[in-house]
Amino acid sequence: CIISSSKLVSCPLTLTSVGDDIYKLYETDAGTKHYLDALVMRAYPVPVVSAMTPTSLPLSGGTKLEITFTSALGSPDFPRFSNLKARFVHRTTGVYKDASVSFEEDAFLKVVGRSPSFLDSSAVSAGDVVDLQVALNGRSFVATGLSATMIDKPKVKVGFMYVGSPDDFGWTFQHNLARLELEKKFFGQIQTITQNYVLEWGPNVCDFCHEEPGWNASKKMGMWNDEPNDLFGTHRSAMVIKKWVEEEDVKLIVAASFYYQWDTYHMAVKYPNVAFVHAGGWLTRTNMAQIFPKIYQARYLSGIAMGWYIKKHNLPKKVGFLSAFSLGETVRAVNALKLGLEMVDPEIDIYLTWMLTWHDDRKEDLGARRLIRYYGAEGIAQHTDSLIPQLAARDEGKFGTGYNTDMLLTFGDTVLTSPIMNWAGEYEKIVQKVLDGDVNVETTLWNGFDQGAVRLSDLSPLVPSEAKLQIAEELAKLERGEDTIFCKPNMY
Repeated sequence: CIISSSKLVSCPLTLTSVGDDIYKLYETDAGTKHYLDALVMRAYPVPVVSAMTPTSLPLSGGTKLEITFTSALGSPDFPRFSNLKARFVHRTTGVYKDASVSFEEDAFLKVVGRSPSFLDSSAVSAGDVVDLQVALNGRSFVATGLSATMIDKPKVKVGFMYVGSPDDFGWTFQHNLARLELEKKFFGQIQTITQNYVLEWGPNVCDFCHEEPGWNASKKMGMWNDEPNDLFGTHRSAMVIKKWVEEEDVKLIVAASFYYQWDTYHMAVKYPNVAFVHAGGWLTRTNMAQIFPKIYQARYLSGIAMGWYIKKHNLPKKVGFLSAFSLGETVRAVNALKLGLEMVDPEIDIYLTWMLTWHDDRKEDLGARRLIRYYGAEGIAQHTDSLIPQLAARDEGKFGTGYNTDMLLTFGDTVLTSPIMNWAGEYEKIVQKVLDGDVNVETTLWNGFDQGAVRLSDLSPLVPSEAKLQIAEELAKLERGEDTIFCKPNMY
């Protein structure tokens, strides 16, 4: 073929001779690619669609599509399928929206995808008919003879239950950010509601729990049989769940604090048609998932930053750590930080204090200052929800590493970095399943850097170059799924 200025001058190819050589020709240059893209829909039989489901599509989009062809359409190496699209065209106005779809595994008989949203088009309303067209190359659309009716679909309600409020700029802030990202991702498909300050500790206030299987009225002031004996819980989260399900028709509930675990676990039995997500525990049911990213990976990297800062400035080898409660997640955190410090200097010690609260500005301030003034801590790390420990460290002339949000942006360069969890990416999988009508969400999502579930915030200019290099090397391993943090020599 002779190509000039991306236009075909002449070509000996005929419709019947394209055949087996098309893949080689396709890769030669842009002109040939352009010509073959235009030719390919005529060189091969027009795809015939035999079925499409569903035939009613919500204006908000997002519904799972399945489009079935009468015969298989080639192989995965064939380039014309690289931009496969489905188009829905309004029968009277011509307004259209495209949906990206892909072949289901290697069958090449069925494509799957998500229906597009028409919410931004005033020309399309509930009851209108849209016709399906398909294009194997993303441009040459052909009619299929199939259509769908647009419908108004009620939004699915998703409830987020918080132990604090988003103004902590920490744990709850990050969960609320995930909520807002989900609203953007599933625009028009979900409605989110929140409840702040659902307290975990204190006298039992649940007025119906005693009627539920698994409740033991003889334990303390009443508690679930499988609750830890040292837990003195309010069970207020059970009250919130009951109200949301029975009065507000919430279909997915996110319980975003550790001690909500038992209430959530037992409410999942009471409401089998509702999906539940709990953050940080281990109990699951058919309709209850557990999510907690491998934040210890980012803790480990932050330990390397702290270690090098101490080493380069020849500071006392002491780091203070404020943690909330003695739990699996918190113990992993402090151990991972210590292992990061040991990558630089095994002699750096951690001075740990348990706050026995997730968020208490006064206690966190006093705790951080005590670690600095009376124990000689040069740096402050935290597993609590507020910004206060980093503020105290800065005011005392020390440095630190934050948690949950990029605290460097709030307090400046004394915050070397902050481990952060990406909750939106994890919740998205569950939300999509519920939108598809499936509340069987049982899973334990335990993902790290390799799945994009955690990240390390920007490094302060105060972080030594040696630390940046070592962090980059360790991060590359974690992104490849090579996690050996707790597999160091002499660990048993």
